[in-house]
Amino acid sequence: MQHIQKLDGDYQHAYLFVLQAQNPEGGQLTRGQLNSAIDAAGATLELLGANVEAHASLIPIETVEEGKSARLVIDVAVEEVE
Repeated sequence: MQHIQKLDGDYQHAYLFVLQAQNPEGGQLTRGQLNSAIDAAGATLELLGANVEAHASLIPIETVEEGKSARLVIDVAVEEVE
């Protein structure tokens, strides 16, 4: 089994992002769908021995014209909360 020793510097935490999801014909995702996705991802990692604290944020993404490509650029910062 391959282990990630350090992700960056002294940090050993991984942040996983789901980049895109939608219902057929552009229907909105439901809270139940979002919670199920979070629970499934967390449970899978826990089965493999990881400690998981799962949260989600929804990021609306503009539609890209057919035949064109786009990428989501995220500038990540971690803020402590009380």
